[in-house]
Amino acid sequence: MQATAQSSAQILADLKQSSRSFKDWLLDSSIYYSFDLSGFLRHQRLAPQFPNISLEHPKHILITGANSGIGYALCDLLLDRGCQVSMLCRSHERGQKAQQKLMDKHGISPKLYIADITNLNAIDSVATQICTEVASNRQTAIDCLVHNAGLLPNSLSITSTGHELTVGAHLIGPTRLTAKLMDGLAHQARIIFMSSGGMYFAPLDPKQMLAYQDENSKAYDGVFAYALSKRAQVELAQLLHKKLSLHNKQIDVQSIHPGWVDTPGVQGSLAKFHERMQGKLRDSYQGALPAEWLCCLPPLQDSSFWFDWAPRSPYLLGKRPKQFQKDALWTMVCTGANLPFDWV
Repeated sequence: MQATAQSSAQILADLKQSSRSFKDWLLDSSIYYSFDLSGFLRHQRLAPQFPNISLEHPKHILITGANSGIGYALCDLLLDRGCQVSMLCRSHERGQKAQQKLMDKHGISPKLYIADITNLNAIDSVATQICTEVASNRQTAIDCLVHNAGLLPNSLSITSTGHELTVGAHLIGPTRLTAKLMDGLAHQARIIFMSSGGMYFAPLDPKQMLAYQDENSKAYDGVFAYALSKRAQVELAQLLHKKLSLHNKQIDVQSIHPGWVDTPGVQGSLAKFHERMQGKLRDSYQGALPAEWLCCLPPLQDSSFWFDWAPRSPYLLGKRPKQFQKDALWTMVCTGANLPFDWV
């Protein structure tokens, strides 16, 4: 235990001591040359060493939205690293195809679970299944839960819980899943929210997110709704980490963004941006590589917002949210997820 804690502290100390050149600082400040492919290649050259992983006791990683894009790439990378991987997908057909593809490549079949992350009953059912398997030793405890499932809608859609789609998929569902999986998590587990660099352009505004629940809203902007929910994910990670720490639970909660990645959501909802950025976007594996590293890091004492192998400030372009806004976020996600405020 002590050696693990020291290795984690040493990794963070090395990250803090590593100095960027003035050119790197200037390019990162531009955002454009940081979030794009050139930023990835530049940051990769400075990436810290990958932590050692025990093949005798491989980490068990559960990834939502795992049948395509960054989620699939993350499964592939972690299997190659020697981890045990479980996939949680909405579509049984697409999930099976991805599972078979990984099986054909690695000779090991990741476990496949099916649930719509916006449906509380489906979440409860799959969480019960997982926790039962862990309790009966048919499945090892989850060392890392990655909330990767996401979407970027073109038009207003309301989930079965009555929430705007990005709120349901990025906040309400993950909160319910986390709560219901607590008995299936390892003693020193990690929870990761896959956020987006787009969150820099949005404030923490639970009031606005709830306002989008009105199906007659004519002011709906899917891109901004996405950014609002991704900002909220970062704040939710910090809130949850603090609450877990106060209850002496050794589970750390992190958030990360993958930079500008060429995904179906970007292609469909940001067509002009996608066209303008041809050849400059990261691919799914480049988006997943830093997340793979974060999944395998030793336990961390603090909650951070990560980007390309390093903790970054989540407040580059805006003011820090007030405590009443954070409280409102916690109230919103707990109420929406049908959980008591003190469920942690």
